[in-house]
Amino acid sequence: MVAHHLNGDIPAALEVFDGLKSCTKEDGGTGPEKAQTLLYVIKLCIEQGNNEDALSRLEKGLESKIISARGEVSQLRGKSGSRFGWPN
Repeated sequence: MVAHHLNGDIPAALEVFDGLKSCTKEDGGTGPEKAQTLLYVIKLCIEQGNNEDALSRLEKGLESKIISARGEVSQLRGKSGSRFGWPN
């Protein structure tokens, strides 16, 4: 995923993540690892300009308790608030 991102192919990076996510649904990865990976993917979506996908992934991550509304999520909201329609 990171290699595709570094090569500038964000759609391929996201495709790798979606495949990885289905493999690790039950096993694999600690909570913090899953949270950091999801936050990275959300940033990729924002970088790509796909804010709706970023918001969708963020909301799903919050609902499934993979990520918490504190910390980096708050920073993402602050940086991207106007793009997502969140109050700053």
